Amino acid sequence: ARITATSLVGEGGGTLANINRWREQLGLAPVADLAGQPTTDLGKGALLVDLTDAGGAKRLVAAIVPAGDQSWYFKLTGSVKGAEAERAHFDRFVRDAALGGP
Repeated sequence: ARITATSLVGEGGGTLANINRWREQLGLAPVADLAGQPTTDLGKGALLVDLTDAGGAKRLVAAIVPAGDQSWYFKLTGSVKGAEAERAHFDRFVRDAALGGP
């Protein structure tokens, strides 16, 4: 599994566009609106998206965190098994780095 962090100016293309880009990376069809893709509210305007490809082999977990005039994108990607093994580290990293700790 791999964890990446990216900072972009503004909304970085927008939440829906990023979710659909990640869905495409996993071979999933795009959604028309945010209601079509369940998200988890992390507080402070941050959202978490958890996606698995149709074959159940690949997983992508992403946190979108607004921070003033920029947005942070934290992604965990890998096999379902690998991503699950690193999920607690990812959640802690996002919480500590972007949301100000516990």
